[in-house]
Amino acid sequence: MSDIEHVEGRVREIHLAAESATILDAVENLSPGSISEPCFDVTDSSNDVVVVVGGFPGSTESSRGSFSRTLHHSSGSITQIRAANVVDVDQQTVIARTERVPAKEASDYGEEMVRKVHMRSRGGSMEKSEILTTETVSCVDVDVEEDVADENVEGPLHVECTSSYLQEGVTQPHSDQQDEVDSSKPLPDQEELDYTQIPEWRNQRRQLFVFSNSGKPVYTRHGDEDRLVTLCGVMQAIVSVVNDTNDNQLWSMRAIGTTISFLIRTPLVLVTVAKTGESDRQLVLYLNYVYDFIISVLTAPQLSRIFIRYPNFDLRRMLSGTEKILDRLVDWFDEDFGFLLGAVRCMPLPPPLRESINSLLTHSCQKTPNLVFALVIAKRQLISVTRLKKYILHPSDIRILINLVDTSDSFKTAEAWIPICLPKFDAGGFLHAYIHYLRESPVCLIYLAVDPSLFHSLAQSSANFVSKMESSGNLDSVLAAMSSTAFYTVQQTSVVELRHFVYKASSAAQLTSPVIGHPYVDEEGRQILRGFYRYLHRKMHCPTRAAKIIVVTSNTEMLLGWVSGTFELYAVLEPSITKHQAVLAIEKLMRWMKKEESQLFTINSQVFS
Repeated sequence: MSDIEHVEGRVREIHLAAESATILDAVENLSPGSISEPCFDVTDSSNDVVVVVGGFPGSTESSRGSFSRTLHHSSGSITQIRAANVVDVDQQTVIARTERVPAKEASDYGEEMVRKVHMRSRGGSMEKSEILTTETVSCVDVDVEEDVADENVEGPLHVECTSSYLQEGVTQPHSDQQDEVDSSKPLPDQEELDYTQIPEWRNQRRQLFVFSNSGKPVYTRHGDEDRLVTLCGVMQAIVSVVNDTNDNQLWSMRAIGTTISFLIRTPLVLVTVAKTGESDRQLVLYLNYVYDFIISVLTAPQLSRIFIRYPNFDLRRMLSGTEKILDRLVDWFDEDFGFLLGAVRCMPLPPPLRESINSLLTHSCQKTPNLVFALVIAKRQLISVTRLKKYILHPSDIRILINLVDTSDSFKTAEAWIPICLPKFDAGGFLHAYIHYLRESPVCLIYLAVDPSLFHSLAQSSANFVSKMESSGNLDSVLAAMSSTAFYTVQQTSVVELRHFVYKASSAAQLTSPVIGHPYVDEEGRQILRGFYRYLHRKMHCPTRAAKIIVVTSNTEMLLGWVSGTFELYAVLEPSITKHQAVLAIEKLMRWMKKEESQLFTINSQVFS
């Protein structure tokens, strides 16, 4: 059994039938002796329990037994999430995942690939290099490695290799305190050392690198790109070795407690190294946001033209001045679950107030030609949005806008007029953004137009909008609501069994959640809570075995995920409640969400012509 298959503790995991209409139906329809009867693997009350409810269509008794054996090796226990950074292994296992290679060529390919990478990374000759022992399989057997099969596309190749060289400096257990490094703290001034030898740098929970196809550094979240030239060269060598062989493409590599994901967007390569317990697919979502940010500054055609003409071009010159904005975007990944959900956080407001703001905003856009979108935001949350008919503003583009406006202090002191590319709207050209904070408050108005000469027209429209917001009392009402309803607590739902939840309205691509309360108020607790949500998201959106409803319990909390065509719900409940109590609690929460829907979300999309 490999280290990835090994699990500390056990999990009680309930996969409910996808065809069930509600949680209550899914749970109560279980009948003793049926194929959906729970399979219990119980030891004592202090340990987790494995429970499987429901099978796959066409499953048989024997297949159910095989499925339960697979879950015995599942690596998703709550205990493991809480102690995700503690490892106790004899050797490090690395998994490089690529497209399928014919089985008869797999063994030779795997050994040759690892040998080349090892030689390039150490800069030595074949005689001085250690040849890694490899064990190659052409496909993954889910009975052996369920967690990997969860996240893979159909039929990938896995190359597992072990090496004493790869173990150096990474197999020692480390504590949570080591991982909780202040990213703003400057790294030690040790010019004679490479960053990879500095503990403060190595122990960052999330590293992110961007470099060109020639291996020239473009961006790194931690440290100085000039001192990471060698590391970027090594990563580029790994990508080249894999991609140049049999038309393969490198997706990810896994070490104990660490996932390395690659996103190749020629002429750039983006890499993230994370110790956060996220899957490679989740990490690639983050990398796409970083790539979209770079495109928002340059546009895709301009980026391509630069590297076609100058393959060794230093792109940092073109991105100069945006480092702080990109740093904040990367840090935002750890703070907001909405990046994984593809949704924007909406500020709760009384429905009459939101309708009034929507009406004023739409009216201010009616007579302005070449205006495409208009938004009102505050504290990284959406208040109102209106759009030109037939055009839609993607949540990813909204996040790029919000991050830009919130991070740049200069926008708060004067009106701004800047070009910006919205990759999901049009990666080939710029829109022009008019940015104006209302009366030195956190509320910000954004107009997006295609005509670069519209500044004065939009400034006049903005003045009219601000004047009406003030005269109607809407601005004061928004500021008052921001301190009272915008950050509601879970107690307001009246669901006493509930600790926290995140709810996404799929039709509007918006999400809401209460403030984080006990027992997750400190930073360690917040990281644990985010880990729970990432785990549920990974299981709910697994491409090979997605679930509509999943429940995971332990002696510390109960986790529940529920995905339907209209919403996604991720919740943390008290561990002491029964199955029936959990069902009633979630149904009570859903009734509350339906009642407060118009206050929590901007449901009706405003359109102007």
